Amino acid sequence: MRNNLTKISCALIAGSLALSLNSCSGSLSHISYPWPNADVESKNILDGVEYVLYASRPISGNLPVNRGRLILIKADGSFETIETSGMDSAKLIWDERGIYFTDKEKDYLLTNDGLQTWDELKATGHYSLYERGDEYISLYNAGRLKETPKGSYSTQVVVRSGSMSRNFIVEGEHAASGLCEDGQVYSVAEPTGDYQDPSQPRGLEEYAVALFRVNLDAEKEELVARGGEDIGSVLSRATVCENRVLYSIMRVRDGETWEKPSLAYLLAWDTVTGEYAVRQMLDPEGEPVQASLEGGGRIAELGYHNDFVVAEDGRLHWYMGDRVFATDLATGMTEELFEVFPETVNGNVNIRFGEDDFTLFIDDHDLDYFMMTRHDRATGEELNRVELHGLLERTSPERLIPRGFAARPDGF
Repeated sequence: MRNNLTKISCALIAGSLALSLNSCSGSLSHISYPWPNADVESKNILDGVEYVLYASRPISGNLPVNRGRLILIKADGSFETIETSGMDSAKLIWDERGIYFTDKEKDYLLTNDGLQTWDELKATGHYSLYERGDEYISLYNAGRLKETPKGSYSTQVVVRSGSMSRNFIVEGEHAASGLCEDGQVYSVAEPTGDYQDPSQPRGLEEYAVALFRVNLDAEKEELVARGGEDIGSVLSRATVCENRVLYSIMRVRDGETWEKPSLAYLLAWDTVTGEYAVRQMLDPEGEPVQASLEGGGRIAELGYHNDFVVAEDGRLHWYMGDRVFATDLATGMTEELFEVFPETVNGNVNIRFGEDDFTLFIDDHDLDYFMMTRHDRATGEELNRVELHGLLERTSPERLIPRGFAARPDGF
């Protein structure tokens, strides 16, 4: 539908502005739509705002991450925006303090008293965002730094508390991580740099992994334990810590190639003892649970934040292919709780679980608009739907990709 609507829009614009139809050529990339800008000095800037969305240029080829927008969305679908310098896969937290977000140059806290900003240079790929007391903890993809040894990979950590911050680099790609009850971040990652074992396999399909502690107080990484050959294939960023155990869903090949849908395994790694268990995820009939679907659907991990999985009552709740699942943490037994949509979405879906509900951001390629929906956690019933007309026409020409988002918290 988007291609047909684009062609019609281009024809209308060409007629009224005497533009060449060839300049459209199936996209709106040559058309500029003004952004509605929010008054960041307003004392009531968040009144009526139901959702907040972050769109940024992604890390892709030679395209610089140099622009982004925080988008404040009201119940009627209208929106206002705040311009940023960009952050790929940006994370957001909206709590009683306000909306905390970052870009590559600053940290921000948006409240009904206005926008607070603090200078903070950082890498342009956001792994995760946590809260620890009054601190915000961010992990960023720093990549391979020139000053680090060959074979090293780096993660940048920023700890923010009001106007005070700490900014440091740790070894490793700590993308699959969780904040545990001891107040430290743990991750399952491939050993790099000084932790690399030349005898261990390396590569996209098979590699050694280890459990690391990102010690936020000592400002360094610490090796907790190394994994065996039974941990392999592709670790998703669907990772969460519960009772000092880090849980992560793995995608494992069904056969010798990736032609078949991959299978789901649950990795449970005790951060205290260093012991771990790998359990294949089976449905109530004892059949293997798939970790990807024919047609491209997979575990919702596009946003890279840790709210698309939640552990409670001894089960891990997660989303894939328009459905919500629950996996028993002790056995790996997995059941489908409910289907969110009667028809599969042709595009990308991000999810964030709340205490009593969950929110979806939907980029359906068959529609000419984005959509936010809110659902009951117990039943999947849709509670609210907001269609974002006019946003796609603004993000596409600037090559902004919407990813991070949050919903208004209860009582805010």
